[in-house]
Amino acid sequence: MTAGPNGTVRLPSLEPPPGVKLRVGWEVGAMFWRAHTPADVPGRCGRCLLTWPCWSVRWADDFLNSTLLPDRPVDPSTHITEPIPRP
Repeated sequence: MTAGPNGTVRLPSLEPPPGVKLRVGWEVGAMFWRAHTPADVPGRCGRCLLTWPCWSVRWADDFLNSTLLPDRPVDPSTHITEPIPRP
């Protein structure tokens, strides 16, 4: 999350910056972030009305930042090893 002059909010670009390998991930994160911009009520999210930055903006901000990180080894214990059953 970035603040511009006078504390204004700078929205993340829908176009990923150079070097982002997970392009669609950036686009989804940016759209999610943009959906939770501040409301007309000071200090509140315009979508969920929680204190801004709401949990959704925090998640999207972390996600966008993680797409900028260099590749790291994958921890196999964090991945599902069996298919998820479908109803």
